[in-house]
Amino acid sequence: MALKDSFQTHIVGSLLEIKKWGIFEWGCVMVRLFILGIYIIAESVISAIIWCLKFSLENPITGVVVRLNQVLWGCVPVVGRYGIKILPRFIYEIKLKWIPRLNKLSQLVQLCFQVHLVEMTLKDKKNVQIFLTAESDSLELYDDEGQLVTTLLLANHRSINDYMLINYLIQNCSKYPADERKMRNIVRKFWQDDVLLIPRLNFITWGKIVNFPELSLLKNILMLDENAFVVPTKIKDHLTDTGNQVLAIFPEVNIMTTELSIIQRKLCQDYPFMAKFYNVLYPRFKSFISTIRCFAHIKHFKLNDNGQILTNIRIIFNNGVNKFISKAAQHSQCTVDKQKAQASMIVGVPPMNDYEDIPEIEDDNGNEPPIPVKINQHFYDLTIVYYKPKYTKSGHDHINGQLGVHEGYQLEQINPSVFEMLQPDRDLSRYDEKYKRSRPPIIIMIHIKKHQLAPLLPAKGRSLEKWLESKWYEKDKMIDSIEDGIRVR
Repeated sequence: MALKDSFQTHIVGSLLEIKKWGIFEWGCVMVRLFILGIYIIAESVISAIIWCLKFSLENPITGVVVRLNQVLWGCVPVVGRYGIKILPRFIYEIKLKWIPRLNKLSQLVQLCFQVHLVEMTLKDKKNVQIFLTAESDSLELYDDEGQLVTTLLLANHRSINDYMLINYLIQNCSKYPADERKMRNIVRKFWQDDVLLIPRLNFITWGKIVNFPELSLLKNILMLDENAFVVPTKIKDHLTDTGNQVLAIFPEVNIMTTELSIIQRKLCQDYPFMAKFYNVLYPRFKSFISTIRCFAHIKHFKLNDNGQILTNIRIIFNNGVNKFISKAAQHSQCTVDKQKAQASMIVGVPPMNDYEDIPEIEDDNGNEPPIPVKINQHFYDLTIVYYKPKYTKSGHDHINGQLGVHEGYQLEQINPSVFEMLQPDRDLSRYDEKYKRSRPPIIIMIHIKKHQLAPLLPAKGRSLEKWLESKWYEKDKMIDSIEDGIRVR
């Protein structure tokens, strides 16, 4: 999808819907976008200052200046012994005081952005209704002592608002009461006492570990492909530096759109060896495998050397590749390149070397200091679907199994945009039925399933790949069952 089309689809939304907005809606959305823009600019400026300071300290020229400072002040009698301490003292202040404070200020800006964004888009909004399925498991992010443990979340990717939704869910899982989690208290506790009133959350996506729209993330989205991942060592270093937190992964990487869904279905028809998904995109495996390998290292698990690839799976895959190549050979080179690009956009061809490009973390023979994190024994798989009730005067009642024409509401799967989620609440009781039908609420259905982490820790790459693929197949069926279980009246 072109950059312009992606921006319109995921950020702006349908032009037909936007044209219905009044001055009040536009005013509120613009103000909220301005506030979010201030956060992004502030964090970018702080990050730039930190980078400049670190570059200045690590630059070889700085070492030359320090030595020159010692020589020059050494030639000055009496006051030289005082002057020689000025520059080292200044460098000391920058390294141990200014940079840590700026880093903390950057974290505070990101924290306020996360809380404020959830308040603008999801928290206590009447036009956005969030429901958990009856079979959903609860998110258990704390141990018996009330301490946050590092927890892995997996989720399908239906909208850019998935980032806000997961932030909303994690913030609501805080052990602190809701009345204590006001913005003022969050800022004060973090800055003065270094205490987070909400669980720390980061997303592993596009080769980054982030929970903020950084410029480097945008660069990765534009420059890298969907198979970009963070190596286990960097994940371990991140956990060591920042402590226990929730790590969320969208294995699909791309947001599922009508265009990608059509391409995927076409590929499934042309290449029978591909798994057939209709409600989700085919997952990418590297970020998931890299995270599991990091967790295995922290918990001192060794990879299972006895795992073998089943012969029939290898045969099926090889036959599928041969069909792909033979069919592509019948077309021109331009057509072949286009098909490969389409296939790569949906699925990554599984490597034959069992993901050896994801390096394991080498043990330091017991000399490595203990990593100050505790891994949750469970991880969670989220299934997310967005709906909007649509009023139709002539439609088919598929829910009740009847094909008779009826007048009423039917649920329609949607991909809500950021603008749509930033819309303010309005009291629809004061408006007529026609206006209410033009402003239907957004319904978000979520299913949470808990899995044991231990069985995956010794597994090799191919085993993890097959496990994730099977769970995505279950997720595909789960979305069908969720939709079948909803009744619209």
